[in-house]
Amino acid sequence: MKTLHKSINAKLNKELLPSIRYRKSIDYGKVEIAKSISSTTCDLFGPTVNICAKINSKAQSNGIVIGSDFYIILKSFPILKKYYEFKLIGECSTGIKQSYPVYTVNKSKAVQKYTTNRNVKQ
Repeated sequence: MKTLHKSINAKLNKELLPSIRYRKSIDYGKVEIAKSISSTTCDLFGPTVNICAKINSKAQSNGIVIGSDFYIILKSFPILKKYYEFKLIGECSTGIKQSYPVYTVNKSKAVQKYTTNRNVKQ
């Protein structure tokens, strides 16, 4: 979504629609799904959803933040370091864990450079 943000907004503006901005928050953990009899949609709830709601405000506009539990899983895949940079940006209080680390996610400098050079050549 971060990569396509400008092109999505360009298409929206071309159709005389307003631009969009977003913040994404991701974490790993248990999530419960509930569906009421009178609704066609499902609701998600549980501690992971609550954490995502709390850390979401730490994301920059059009940015992504992840919680510590998800970060621990991602860092177990060394190949991801080649494509993404994870930076500790702060903590949030969850009530369960007193301080819960929060990280931003961005393209690595090598990927940014490659993408920029590729776009210039096209």
